[in-house]
Amino acid sequence: MEKLSDPYHIYYEENRLWENTYWMGINIQKCPTDLLIMQELICDIRPDLIIETGTRAGGSALFFASICELLDHGQVISVDKTLENVNFEAIDSFPCGERIEFILGESIDKKVIEHISSRVDGNTVMVFLDSWHSEEYVFAELNEYRKFVTPGSLIVVEDTHINNPVKWKHEDKGPAMAVERFLIENHNFTADYNCEKLIFTFCPGGFLKRIY
Repeated sequence: MEKLSDPYHIYYEENRLWENTYWMGINIQKCPTDLLIMQELICDIRPDLIIETGTRAGGSALFFASICELLDHGQVISVDKTLENVNFEAIDSFPCGERIEFILGESIDKKVIEHISSRVDGNTVMVFLDSWHSEEYVFAELNEYRKFVTPGSLIVVEDTHINNPVKWKHEDKGPAMAVERFLIENHNFTADYNCEKLIFTFCPGGFLKRIY
């Protein structure tokens, strides 16, 4: 079924339509069908804490926080090595902006991990990985952030569509290979293909549910 979407998927990427996608006026740079699935997951699991790596312009952090605001439940932590593209004033103008904590730093930096660890104890946690898309970096992220995900919740690895079907300019197999390696070593996680029901996704095989 995914082959039905491949031509549009490639067109979408080649024309970089994801760069021209906004949430509440803030650039979000995500696939709209994935956003619909993400809000379904948040509404179903109702996490106390959503952790995002890869802030970019802050649109996705605002999206997650706005769903939390509608549910009257949940906080968001968004991590990036640079926050220069974030319009904090615009984000803070929304009531849900108070639900977001932005952290400046590499997502796998020891101090960043320690800070996040101090926030997760006793909370239901969901994680979205969307920073640097090399196989090794994503694999390192998975091994750091897996411990934060509570049973029944998910860690979502984004842009596993790299090389499937979207070609990447870098000589690297990308996030999909990191996911493959991770699942071999971590049997308490499994790919939840129900999250791909809309067919067109930037995260094929990347919705990883912790089953115990």
